Amino acid sequence: MAVTIGDNSPNSYRIHSITISNQEGNSYEISNLMQSFSITESIYQMFLTGNITILDDMNVYNRIGFTGQEYIRIHISGIQGNEEDPPVDEHIDQIFRIFNVKMQVNTPKNAKLQLYTLEFCSPLLYSARTQRISQAYRGKTGDILNKICKDKLLFTEREKDLTGRVKEGTELGNFFSVFEHSGTEVIGTVIPNWSVFKTLRYLRDKTTDNSKNSRPWGNSYYFYQTASGGFRFHNVGDMLTNKYLNDSVTFRPRFSDGDKTLNYDFADGTGNDILSYNKEDIHNVLHSHLDGTYSGIIQVFDTKSKTLNVIDSQFSQQFPLDGDSKYDYKALSVAPSFRTAPEVIKVPPDGGIEGSELDPAVTFGDATKTKSILETQSAITFDYDNPFNFTNGVHKSGNMAGSDAPQKFDRDRVERLFENNRVSIQISGRTNISCGMTIMVDIKQPTQTAADVRDELTHNGRLLVEGITFVGTQDGLETQLSCTTDGYQDNMDTFVDHEIGVGD
Repeated sequence: MAVTIGDNSPNSYRIHSITISNQEGNSYEISNLMQSFSITESIYQMFLTGNITILDDMNVYNRIGFTGQEYIRIHISGIQGNEEDPPVDEHIDQIFRIFNVKMQVNTPKNAKLQLYTLEFCSPLLYSARTQRISQAYRGKTGDILNKICKDKLLFTEREKDLTGRVKEGTELGNFFSVFEHSGTEVIGTVIPNWSVFKTLRYLRDKTTDNSKNSRPWGNSYYFYQTASGGFRFHNVGDMLTNKYLNDSVTFRPRFSDGDKTLNYDFADGTGNDILSYNKEDIHNVLHSHLDGTYSGIIQVFDTKSKTLNVIDSQFSQQFPLDGDSKYDYKALSVAPSFRTAPEVIKVPPDGGIEGSELDPAVTFGDATKTKSILETQSAITFDYDNPFNFTNGVHKSGNMAGSDAPQKFDRDRVERLFENNRVSIQISGRTNISCGMTIMVDIKQPTQTAADVRDELTHNGRLLVEGITFVGTQDGLETQLSCTTDGYQDNMDTFVDHEIGVGD
């Protein structure tokens, strides 16, 4: 029987089941013993992981006989409308394998009471880590990945029965809910006794789509498991078209009272409020330089002709910019989150009154000799171009094991760009959201007067959800989002209004 947690608040949710089973099949329902649990999904993490903390006064620990070979089923759902359950395919209903007892605390004063934390993961992660592949494949990388998922992880087709459930393995999530593209490059490759996990990661990173419409995201394919929708395999460009609730909801901080009894289906309630948000480790320019985010040099040695090719790789080659240094394609934001004009060292004036604006900083050195951040080629990638196939003959389709240096630069550049624009957002509990979606947010700048209300320059509008952690307690469900964007809402080189509280 489902238990409602949260007393009709925005964080309320229903626990349908939290059950642990051992290898003998003995099962124990522990919803009332659960202190907290968390389930994490991310586009960068191929399989689900999580943990649960249990306050045990029923000696379940010894009755189960934990050995790290147990399974736990967590079935929860949000609450929508007038205290209604969302559709079944929006529930989180997953089977996890317990692989570690992280902590166990016993108190001598109360020998019957035990506190312990169990770490768990998708059973498919365990299978992927413990199986190995020694086999030759030829075809598109996405098709090879799909084949390995079916052969090694026993993926099933997404065929539904009359109840709306996916047949054979819904709770394992071993099916593709999204499989958008197999890539454009046909490769021949030998998997040299790699684990399934390493093989899937390799194929994910090698998948490319060089069509014009796929830029700049064509090399950024991701394979990941969601808590409520199986696995997805697609690139960032496809993610940007996956809109949460078709953009019918905008998340924003609330600065006045709202009706706390209304959940996320009601615009007048607090269910769509941003409860908290923070930014950390953004704009790490030194780290980004070393990864070739802004610019780099690709050196490729051709083993046949014994020649070394040097290729410049700039941010603007992957992310086209117009004459105003704004994105020349449909992006999440308007312009990059850094200045593209030539950089000069600015020497701030010495002294002054705290909080007051001083004279302009002095330019150090010869400003005519400075470079744009797009021209500082500090990152170098070296690779080989091997035109031979396994029989040492040139294949009619071209290179079978070509250089992936340009591809790696492009992929790393996307991830560093997202890392430099990351924001953590907490919203009220719900189970109908997954990473790989976009959400609409409306965050305002802090100003000195209430009448002066302006949009946030850095994070506003559409954001990509990179990862989600669902945190459940006996008080409610928290949905913690890791979101990002690809830049700012204005070009920083031409942005005039740098003073807080002054209108445009």
